[in-house]
Amino acid sequence: MAENQSVLSEEWALADREARRPEAGVSADARREAGDAVLGGKRSSSDGFGYRIGIDPGCSGAIVVMDRRWNLIEWDQMPVIKVGKASRVNAAALAEMLRDFDAGEAYVEQVGAMPGQGVSSMFSFGHAAGVVAGVLGALLIPVTLVTPQSWKKRAALIGKDKDAARTRAIQLWPAWRDLDLKGKGQALADAALIARFGGDQ
Repeated sequence: MAENQSVLSEEWALADREARRPEAGVSADARREAGDAVLGGKRSSSDGFGYRIGIDPGCSGAIVVMDRRWNLIEWDQMPVIKVGKASRVNAAALAEMLRDFDAGEAYVEQVGAMPGQGVSSMFSFGHAAGVVAGVLGALLIPVTLVTPQSWKKRAALIGKDKDAARTRAIQLWPAWRDLDLKGKGQALADAALIARFGGDQ
């Protein structure tokens, strides 16, 4: 029985990766629906999956979900809504995205105020980080805070320009076409590397 379950889990993992292979023009909803159809519903750690969720928590950040072998499962930019002229993290959309991965662990970049940052910008950044923490807490997903220095050091990015993270992510996941888009690609790369190197502590 244990051997059959192991074989089935491997088949599920292979099917999941094929269904969610990064392709240009495929929406996050479409990838999620494809994966759900393959696996027949919500996944859990008993299926042999151990999700690693990397989160760059700003409004311009991103979320990337991987399996234990660092294969891409789900990814998207941080969902936001407009409140007046300000952008705020859409808590409901974030919860909807992460609810199927509550058997995983989240690695969130530890953020703080930066020198010269304005009051409005600091509030927005802090609000975004708070919403992310609240959603993860409500879903009972374990969280590890990862400093920018720690994941960048492990990714050999210290002293390099901002786009170096995207280059490193392309090296690790060459089929991931969303990385070709510079703005979106930078956010996804940061989240992916936070998961890859934060989860490898």
